[in-house]
Amino acid sequence: MLAEKTVEEDELVDLNNEQQGFILRRANELKSKYPEKASLIAGYLQSQRAECDLLENDIIGVTMLIQKVE
Repeated sequence: MLAEKTVEEDELVDLNNEQQGFILRRANELKSKYPEKASLIAGYLQSQRAECDLLENDIIGVTMLIQKVE
């Protein structure tokens, strides 16, 4: 391994908030278009929030730079 970079917490929170905004906007569009699927979409939103919570509190993101040895 040549190098590694740990994801900064504030950077991750900002990214998650941005992505959650996009997901929420699209979910609301889909709920309007397919009201019969509203509970399914709500469940998806809840699972995404839970995933973000895990990423922000229980998981450390790392990017590793590796090199193939020939």
